[in-house]
Amino acid sequence: MHMLLVCEEDEVADIVRKVKGRTSRELHRYNNKGMNKEKGISNDPDNDLDNDLNKGFKPLVKSLFEKEGEKSVPLWTQKFGCKEIKDHNQLANTIDYIRNNRLKHNLPPNARSSNIKGKGIDSTTGIDSGIDRGLDSRSDIGKGTSHDLNKGFKPLVHHLAKSSLVKIIDNFTTTVEHAFRTEHKGGFDVVIGNPPYVSANEVKKFSTKEQYNFLKSNYETAKGTVDLYIYFFERGMNILHPNGYLSYITPNRFLSASYGTALREHIIANYEIESIVNYSDKKVFPDASTYPIITVLANRSGMDYDVNSGKFNELTKEFEGKPFPSKRLQIIDKSILGFLLNDKLPITEKVINQSDTLAVAGVINATSTASEADEYSTLINQNSGYKLINTGTIDPYFTTWGREELTDKGAKHLFPYLPKDSETISANRHNLYSSPKIIISKIGLRCEAFYDRNGEYASINTNCIHSFSDDFVPEYLLAWLNSKLYNYTFECLFDGLRMSGGYLLFSAPNLKSTSIKKIDSNKQMAFVPLVRKIEKQILTHLELRSNFIEHFRSKFSIDKPSMKIQNWPELDFNGFLAELTKAKVKLSLEEEAEWMQYFNKKKAEANALKSEIDRIDRKIDQMVYELYGLTHEEIKIVENS
Repeated sequence: MHMLLVCEEDEVADIVRKVKGRTSRELHRYNNKGMNKEKGISNDPDNDLDNDLNKGFKPLVKSLFEKEGEKSVPLWTQKFGCKEIKDHNQLANTIDYIRNNRLKHNLPPNARSSNIKGKGIDSTTGIDSGIDRGLDSRSDIGKGTSHDLNKGFKPLVHHLAKSSLVKIIDNFTTTVEHAFRTEHKGGFDVVIGNPPYVSANEVKKFSTKEQYNFLKSNYETAKGTVDLYIYFFERGMNILHPNGYLSYITPNRFLSASYGTALREHIIANYEIESIVNYSDKKVFPDASTYPIITVLANRSGMDYDVNSGKFNELTKEFEGKPFPSKRLQIIDKSILGFLLNDKLPITEKVINQSDTLAVAGVINATSTASEADEYSTLINQNSGYKLINTGTIDPYFTTWGREELTDKGAKHLFPYLPKDSETISANRHNLYSSPKIIISKIGLRCEAFYDRNGEYASINTNCIHSFSDDFVPEYLLAWLNSKLYNYTFECLFDGLRMSGGYLLFSAPNLKSTSIKKIDSNKQMAFVPLVRKIEKQILTHLELRSNFIEHFRSKFSIDKPSMKIQNWPELDFNGFLAELTKAKVKLSLEEEAEWMQYFNKKKAEANALKSEIDRIDRKIDQMVYELYGLTHEEIKIVENS
């Protein structure tokens, strides 16, 4: 006996048990049909089918089960075997195999299975060319033994054709299309999941062209290059029952990332955000360097509601959150929702309401593509050209080129250049690198921007603002980018993009989503002397530190001073002596007295410069606060954030 079951694997045994039981009862009822309980004789007028049946059946039983002394074992007590069907071709072959067995034993056609299409199906009627020949057809019956055996089965077949067993079989036999239909057309009440954390680059790398095109063509929220969990969000929402709930634990990036714009807009328009539980400060998954959140969505829309966002208190285990009105979810361009993870929105909104988008100040774009950065690696020289910098060699208001090594593909360069006559560098890049621009680190704990006034620098893995608008003075723009208030607003919007270590992504799309206040040129010019002074003081401070290190190296023949020595202004003289001892340098009393005087003098100069830099920085911040009319309490919030 062969059966093709469409079910879960753990359901097979129960289904087979029921089939065996019903078959056993039906055959038992047939064998005892019309038997007189008292006399034990048949009252069946239908040609004494019992005798007729057993004439053919007994020899078969004997031949199969009583060879060499074996005993007959009823079918319904035997064990069964099952094999999973894994593809469409195997499914078609199995259907044909079962159908051919029915033909071979002259079994009646099944009303529904006649429409199942295997390899041998008539394309017009959907009925196998042999099934509709009926019970009396002999064209497909084998000769000899098979034919003889069917003489004995024929009475049973006639009986089964008229019995309730055939009706039972008919009831659970169906077409392939119906068997594999979506059974939950109404949707699920709850969808819970932890979608895989696979980046957009990995999705494309490990998908076939057909698979990738399918994803891009069948998911409306897959705009641009999106991480894999974005597809899971859309799929999960699509299979929800009306008023059903979806709860996923995912990276928080979709709340702020540009690739999440379509998903955010889709959610806001068609669903309710019940809650967002922030686990960004917890190491939820040891092997995943992500900042997770739990998002709960409800499949309903059209009504005003409150979004509850917050954290669980570790001590009380209770949710501590704040409601946010749904009608204000789109107050930020591109439906950015990163502000739901923090309490910075009130001040940020105050800034935005007085500002224009940062893009009005100039053209914002990357300074190189990934492929260009790879090509530039072969062009680096130590002689002349554009000074080459990257994210690691940029700090607020200055670059550490020539003072700190640039690392590129494992190689370290203290004075890296790119040739100005290279044809590998495109004409557009040559024009960019030779033009005035503000270069911004792509990744950092805060925005780090410096002004390349003379077009001296090429840069990789950074972003920049160039071709400045006539309405904006570059120094004013630079002061704003390096201010505490700008960084406060950036964190509000892009908290959802924090990476391992708390680093933020200052990409071109993110920068374009931030703001700047357009003010009179006279007010902007007030920032110019402060910016130039802080740049000069920082440069003087760096030179003082560098000169001390060079003097230390030459005096004691130490090529690589320790990190503490490199940060010598943070040491006292005893700490400095301790570092000398570690370096196996011993001073005489006279030398020690000379070094103490020299060390304390240079430290005092360094500290004075640092104090002046901090004073100017605070002055710039204060001018920015005044521009936006922040109150004393609001300033304290920004300063302490």
